[in-house]
Amino acid sequence: MRIIATMVLLVAAPVQAQDLAAKIAASRGEKVTFTFLGRDGVCGNGESFNIGNVRHSYRGDGWECREGPVRVTLTRSTQAGRGGATWTRLKTTVASPVPSGAEDLGPVPPAEAADWLLKVAESGDQRIGNEAIMPAVVARDVVTWPRLAAMAKRPQLPAEIRKQAIFWLGQEAAVEALGTLEESIDDPETEIRKAAVFAISQQRTDRSIDVLVRVARTHRDKETRRQAFFWLGQTEDPRGIALFEEVLAGR
Repeated sequence: MRIIATMVLLVAAPVQAQDLAAKIAASRGEKVTFTFLGRDGVCGNGESFNIGNVRHSYRGDGWECREGPVRVTLTRSTQAGRGGATWTRLKTTVASPVPSGAEDLGPVPPAEAADWLLKVAESGDQRIGNEAIMPAVVARDVVTWPRLAAMAKRPQLPAEIRKQAIFWLGQEAAVEALGTLEESIDDPETEIRKAAVFAISQQRTDRSIDVLVRVARTHRDKETRRQAFFWLGQTEDPRGIALFEEVLAGR
């Protein structure tokens, strides 16, 4: 009996130890879903959710925001076959039930979920890469900004993925990320520069305001300067007002 029990344990161990990436790769259904704990302040009602200062709503206003796990649901295209690289949609919800027809992988550790999601984004997958960043950022007790900074600086990645990385970099980090955001202001792509200016504007620190003033004064690209002026106007900071007065006075 001991031999049989030992054999059962040996067979079961690899299945139990299987990580999230392996489980997703082994799935064969049209949908697969998993949950993980989000950080404090994450709430939703199954369709709409709040994440700190960022609100995503599928159904408009007037809904109850409940605490609950973050749920990620992956969907394949029915025309894409059953291979491991066929996911064409990634949807994030909070406090939601298992979607109809989805294979439920259950709860996973936040760090494991964030790591898998960031790897999807880092791979440059243009189908779901940009959608994978937000749920990774809100995983409980997981530090993501160094990997976001690395993605922001990789010109080989699709612009949409880099823009998402820059946006969340601005939301998540202050002094640590500002250097990377400043570098992105000089990126060759206009949309990346605009995303960087917006991300810097969201930090509302003395240094970020100084950067916006400098960009508005001296950046070589007219559109980037215009973006800096616009976001300075939203801050209502005295340094921005002083710059507006200076420009309007023709000095």
